[in-house]
Amino acid sequence: MNELYLIKGNNFGGSSMYTCVLPYGFLKDKTEVPIYDPQTKIGYQRKSKASRVKAIFSKLVTYFKNPSPLIDSINLNIRNKQLEKTQLTLVDGDGGPGSLYKMMWPDGESIKDKFQIVDGQTRFNGVESTYKEYEKNNNHKMMYKVDQLTFSVNLTFLDAIWDEAYIFISINKNAKKVDTSLGERVIHEADLSGNVLFQNEIKGDKKYIHRRSCNNIADNLAGSSVNWGWPRIKDANEEKVPSPNVTFEAMSRFIEPVFLALKAWKENKTNKEIKSQSDIHKLETETLASIDAFWDAVFEIYSNIPGNESKYSIQKSSLAEVLFNVHAEIILHPHSSMPNYNRYKKDDYVKLLRKPLESSATLKDKNANGKSVSGEDFWLSGDDGAAGKYTSSAAKKELADNIYKEIITTKP
Repeated sequence: MNELYLIKGNNFGGSSMYTCVLPYGFLKDKTEVPIYDPQTKIGYQRKSKASRVKAIFSKLVTYFKNPSPLIDSINLNIRNKQLEKTQLTLVDGDGGPGSLYKMMWPDGESIKDKFQIVDGQTRFNGVESTYKEYEKNNNHKMMYKVDQLTFSVNLTFLDAIWDEAYIFISINKNAKKVDTSLGERVIHEADLSGNVLFQNEIKGDKKYIHRRSCNNIADNLAGSSVNWGWPRIKDANEEKVPSPNVTFEAMSRFIEPVFLALKAWKENKTNKEIKSQSDIHKLETETLASIDAFWDAVFEIYSNIPGNESKYSIQKSSLAEVLFNVHAEIILHPHSSMPNYNRYKKDDYVKLLRKPLESSATLKDKNANGKSVSGEDFWLSGDDGAAGKYTSSAAKKELADNIYKEIITTKP
């Protein structure tokens, strides 16, 4: 006989919602997922994406070596409201929200009702796949460890699948995506401070090895260039940052292709992999210098923008990303007449960029008022310019590709 302790919450659709903590070992043979069946038209969920399940599997394997926080909350429903009456005994409280109940769950199969996984299917499947992998290898020690992993559970007793599905819809359809841009700043600061939990979290993330450097560069970019007009990196809740501005997370992401392009160019040039901390630190400094040189060149060519930044969209997040990508391409494959241009010198970028940025066919278009605009005026904000139409991922890529093509086909 298993004793489960539940804390009663608010009423939901005819059943109270209870919270409890249940180990995987208890749940593993007692759950099912209401996957939609196109033949019977019963069920309401898609199958978990294999890539997401695999990601949780990988995280768990790492977790057992270096424990770090796991997202462990799931919503379960038992389609038998009668069990709420017959199996729950009040232990403490007045029977209202906050009261503690004990639920008796007999061994064997005397209760045939399954726990329906209403929300948290991917999380549960990730744990399940980890257990099965250890089971396949007869690793009983690790099987036991997985059995002991616990889930924070919200539990209901609703007879009807549609009442259950309503919870699923309420959680997923009505939930709004939370802005996590500040999370990148938190990870960066915790990493710098030597916080073990955060370092364990990012240690196995190959992408973060580059992001760590890009975060450092983003930090250093603030105030580094007069013409580029920093600081314009804005963290969540930060006020009085001149417009236009970008978040710390976005700027780090924009820097990454430039950082990786310089890394590849230098490694190809020296036939030596950049991997030591001193070499990486040097590359960060050089990336910062290259970004400054590139943007200082842009604003020497577009001389009306400095001091009037808010009237132009070129520094707005989506369009700044376009030029960072162009910069990365130039580093690797510049115009054939300047293969050895100085990647850190403004004057060399001015030579490469002036004709394409001033008279490029790509940067000629009609604005929302029907007026032809080109060059600097192409980047005017709102209806006065024409760059505002290039904000989708596909459009930004198209604009970056076209600008780059003009750079490598226009003799400096």
